[in-house]
Amino acid sequence: MDVMNSDWISVDRISDDDGYRLAYPCLSDRCESLLAQFPYIPFVLVDEKERLVAGFEFMKYYRDCNEASVPCTRIESAKVNPILLAYHYKERFFGFNPYEQLVFIRKALATLKVSEIYQQCRIDISINDELRENLDLLITRPFREALIGGQLNLK
Repeated sequence: MDVMNSDWISVDRISDDDGYRLAYPCLSDRCESLLAQFPYIPFVLVDEKERLVAGFEFMKYYRDCNEASVPCTRIESAKVNPILLAYHYKERFFGFNPYEQLVFIRKALATLKVSEIYQQCRIDISINDELRENLDLLITRPFREALIGGQLNLK
């Protein structure tokens, strides 16, 4: 398999578990205009096991439209870091709120060094020992709502 190839996949076969999800909340309001602008781009990315890597907003949109199958790009996760791909995809098409940045940092730290995160991503949050010690707490429900709603900011 190449690093990436495209295919149509049944919506029911695509697993959108939390593994690579960076979209909180999952807002699909921009999808229609992006699909109209770029009709030949498959905006859903899946790994070898058909787990959703990026395009959570588009999967929500397709499901809301009752689509049976969707155009997907399959990636080979051994050759492409899925969490980095998910980050750049989300940043490019939808941007990040502070909560989503924290979720990304938590997931990225499982496979990347802090220096690699800074080199490869535009993170404006200081990833220090204090943040790492409190990361699990910061992504719990009370903080999530405040971060998403802009009532709490991080530096």
